[in-house]
Amino acid sequence: MMGMAVWSSLLAAGLCFAQVVSAVSTFPSVDHQNMTGEKARAVGQSAAGELLLIPRSRERIQQLGAPSCLGLATDYVITGDYAMVFRTPDGGGAIIQELHGLEIYTRSLQPLKLESVNVPPFHGFLFFPRHTDCHALEFYAYGIRNGKAVPFSFQVGSSILPYFETLPTERPQVRDGQLVVVGGRGAGVDRSTVYYFAPDVENGLFRLTKTAQMK
Repeated sequence: MMGMAVWSSLLAAGLCFAQVVSAVSTFPSVDHQNMTGEKARAVGQSAAGELLLIPRSRERIQQLGAPSCLGLATDYVITGDYAMVFRTPDGGGAIIQELHGLEIYTRSLQPLKLESVNVPPFHGFLFFPRHTDCHALEFYAYGIRNGKAVPFSFQVGSSILPYFETLPTERPQVRDGQLVVVGGRGAGVDRSTVYYFAPDVENGLFRLTKTAQMK
């Protein structure tokens, strides 16, 4: 689970809808390539366009080296600065989020696939930088509507968080129009908190509406 210092840093890094819309840059229409020719590290495709996680710095790539709850010894740990880019079918592009010092744990060097979720009234994607963990997996959420894409933050009380965490064995699901997330568990904890988030499309937020407990 996240410590207070980490939560504080996340609050400082929160992105609002207005900031996202204004941060527009154009990219050449090249299949899954950025300006330096490096492949996208993650891809999510929809009829309206595609989301591409593009390296903005030189990536550091090494193998985990020993098996653990973080992965196999042969899994890769990739570290770098990235931009999440939304590219439309006509070749236009917009940076919708920057992720600095991101760590990705993956079993291969092929581009990761963003997980598709349908959250009416928009099409959504979830990005998991890691495929497994000891206690919880963080994920980022994105929505595409009317030809535009935005990152979604998570509002929990007065806190705005750019990502949330789920139990490694449970993927977020959509129920009755809400995103339902089974929270991670710390060592020695036998219950998880289930979080229910309602989408606020205009403000790029998932707002917490209620919680429940689950064994």
